[in-house]
Amino acid sequence: MAHESGADSRARVRRTLVSATFGSPVPGVALSAAPALPQKPGPLHQVEFVVEIVGPKSVPATAAAALLTSEWQGVLGFPRVWVMAPKDTVWQPLTTSVSGSYDSLVLTWPYMGAGGHLTSRSAITLAGTAERFATGVQRRALTLPPPNDVDHAVRAVREVVERLDIGVSISVEFAIPVAEEPLWRTAMELGLSLNGSGEFVWGDPAQVTLVPLQEPMRFTLGAVRAGRQHEGVTAGFSTPQSVNPFVSLRAALHVADEYAKRFQGLIFGDGGEPITPKLRAEYEDNLNAAVAAFAQVGLVSGSAEALRLFGG
Repeated sequence: MAHESGADSRARVRRTLVSATFGSPVPGVALSAAPALPQKPGPLHQVEFVVEIVGPKSVPATAAAALLTSEWQGVLGFPRVWVMAPKDTVWQPLTTSVSGSYDSLVLTWPYMGAGGHLTSRSAITLAGTAERFATGVQRRALTLPPPNDVDHAVRAVREVVERLDIGVSISVEFAIPVAEEPLWRTAMELGLSLNGSGEFVWGDPAQVTLVPLQEPMRFTLGAVRAGRQHEGVTAGFSTPQSVNPFVSLRAALHVADEYAKRFQGLIFGDGGEPITPKLRAEYEDNLNAAVAAFAQVGLVSGSAEALRLFGG
């Protein structure tokens, strides 16, 4: 039986409490299930620096689990660690289990992340530290790519991010300020879920995100109780993180249309211009161009590589 993670359990409890208080999806109003793309586990060579701990001897689970301790995590810069036991056919995330052994063990770091980017110098240091661990389990560290090539790889990845980090935002400005509670009820009727950041989202990972129009751009129970009012809302999505950007666009427009209808609002596009049928068609044209650009660099929107690269 699969075990539910702590984060998944908290998300389930939050959804249950919100639904019990603010309602549930309404047929004819609610969005259909968000598209999902199976995420492949393991190293993502296109967007990560990878060090595989190779050798003929199996790695005892007790030794591998040490990589999750603060001692090793700190000196290794908090990598993702993946393993394959003899019976496995796909990579699994390393756990603290101390039973059995592993045939394969790999560590990965994103070329670019919220904390900055890798350099060849830092990759050399990480490879040396990984080699020290590998020696302790009678293996060696194999780097992909070689550390000296990391600067080049990072430049290529940065160019992709700067060129293709495309988002879509559709805003609704209400005729008069609206209290937060009816905004929650509308979100629930649309089939959205409240995430841990105070955003209403469609799908996991989010294929559409709904936030207040003005700061602080999050929804909270405290704001509901305090009767906080809002000038409007914004529905949007990240094109590279969307499984199907065209479906996300239609969903975001549906959400905006529903809020505009209920609260006598006007809908505006990214540039502040009113949404018209012509502008809706332009959005689709722009998404066609974005998807083609992703294909040129070998990326699939919504894939594990795209989420790792653009998800921060």
